[in-house]
Amino acid sequence: MKKICLFLSLLVLLLPFTHACENKADESGTEMLNLTSGFDEFYKARHLVCWQDVAAVYSAKLKISDYEYTYSLEKTETLTDRAGYVISVSLIARQGNDVSAYDTDNYIDEIKTALDNGYAALTVKEMALCFFALTAAETDFDNEKAAKHLETLQEENGGFPVSADYANPDAESSAYALNVIMLSRRYISDNCYNGVLRYLGNKINDDNTLSDIDNKKSAFTTALTLNSLISASIPLDGEISTSLTTAINSGFKVEENPSLTGYKRYKDDTAIDRTVTGEVMLCFAATSYGNLWINFITQDNSDI
Repeated sequence: MKKICLFLSLLVLLLPFTHACENKADESGTEMLNLTSGFDEFYKARHLVCWQDVAAVYSAKLKISDYEYTYSLEKTETLTDRAGYVISVSLIARQGNDVSAYDTDNYIDEIKTALDNGYAALTVKEMALCFFALTAAETDFDNEKAAKHLETLQEENGGFPVSADYANPDAESSAYALNVIMLSRRYISDNCYNGVLRYLGNKINDDNTLSDIDNKKSAFTTALTLNSLISASIPLDGEISTSLTTAINSGFKVEENPSLTGYKRYKDDTAIDRTVTGEVMLCFAATSYGNLWINFITQDNSDI
């Protein structure tokens, strides 16, 4: 598979924006890219340990309550940790489970304040996680100011840096930015939207992976980018989805023993990284059911 083919496929997306709702899962794509078939077995044995795990199970239309999920609620040290906590609790609640033991009100207030008034101090990743958290929690917020600030961070080549304090863009920050753009599309110019797609298309390596800020080919960055491209309505069963998921499975999958499979961050790693595995699982769920955050704002996402 030639990189140029993927880039040309991305160019199909560079059209005047009509509506961000075109993110519905194609039934044939669900059959062709059935990458979620092992979720139940994996999570019953390995539990849900990060917010990405919870989101992956939710996205795959499985019952979160069928799995041990308390481990995913342990980290609250940083803003992104607290956003992840809100995501997990909100998704658990959306499936009708009792979450009265988990107080999210203070965290939601903090996240909302950060987006309403403190957006200039946020990294692109922090901004994205805050958007995801408030979307999952069904909390209204003024996303226009944060979205327009995000656009000012875009570099001439279309990419986004970690924050305003960084000079060079990277694929991971740009992928987070694209998902925020799609959640705030009416406030973002076509030039910004087209630019970040071109940038991400150019960042796809010859082996259909993407590299992180340290210029290392990364399963996390590849999965995050594909999920963000899905938010921009690339075909779930198309060339880009197929090529990137194949690259993840061929280059980063780890089988420590017959009953323990997961994903490592870098090709030269040897051990499973559960945060990376969660991000990959969330991406795989998106290839069957669409980008979770876009689903929330564009359709009735039927809960179990």
